[in-house]
Order: sequence, then structure tokens, then C-alpha cells
Amino acid sequence: MTKSPEPDDKFIEARLARQRRLYDDPPLSLRVTIYEAVLRNFPGGSATAEGQLDELVKAADLPNVDLRVFPFTDGTHSGLNGSFNVISFAAPGAMDVVYVEAPFAQRWVEGGQGAAAYDELFEKITECSLDERESVSFLRKLRKEL
Repeated sequence: MTKSPEPDDKFIEARLARQRRLYDDPPLSLRVTIYEAVLRNFPGGSATAEGQLDELVKAADLPNVDLRVFPFTDGTHSGLNGSFNVISFAAPGAMDVVYVEAPFAQRWVEGGQGAAAYDELFEKITECSLDERESVSFLRKLRKEL
């Protein structure tokens, strides 16, 4: 039995389409904070990691992207127990949709106090993270270590 490459192709196409939105006119704004553990997890090997780190540095140079790294040296934070994405369509918290992902469970939180709590958590994690310049330096150093 062989697996068809079609789902993988669709997945890749969708990811590339989302990435291109950062370069559109007008571009989407992106604020992201990445835990160091995620950056050191290389399921595709070092060659894949090199390309991914290069893309992160490239994206971080865009004026519409605020990329931060939460390094091991900053200890731990309760918000690092799983991943979540806040998608904002208006003023912070007004119409936010949050996608929460954990092992064996995913859920959507739409607006209200639930989404506002994730907005607040994201801000707290970001405050504890490296600033933009330090984060890019961190990514470059990690890239050289590969």
C-alpha cells in the first residue's frame, strides 16, 4: 500500500499561500513568540532546520512582523504548556479567535473573556521574551550551531 503525495502537496501549498500573505499589499501583520524548545526540535533534520531558521530571520526583517524568542534562560511560564494562535480582526480582544492545540485535543475560543485571557497570556509571554533584535541574533546563532 502506498500513500498518495496529494495531501502533502495540498498542505505545502496552503502553508506557502499563508506565508505569501506577509508580502501582500497590504501585508498581514504577524506577532509571534516561539519557545526555544520548538526551535531546537528538528524532525526534518538539520538541513530542514537551516531552511526554516533562514525563513524566520527573513520574515523577522519585515516591518509587519514582530518575532520574539522565549529562551530557556528566561525560565518557564505557564503559557508554554501548549500552543495557541490568536487571530485578531479588530482591536485586541474585540473579535479575536483563538486556536488552542494540545496533545489529543484542539479547540477554538471565539471572542469574549476566553479570547481576552489568551490575549493577556500572549502579552505576558512576549514581555518575558527576547526583544526583536535579540531574537534575530538568537536565530542566527542557532543556525550557525547546526
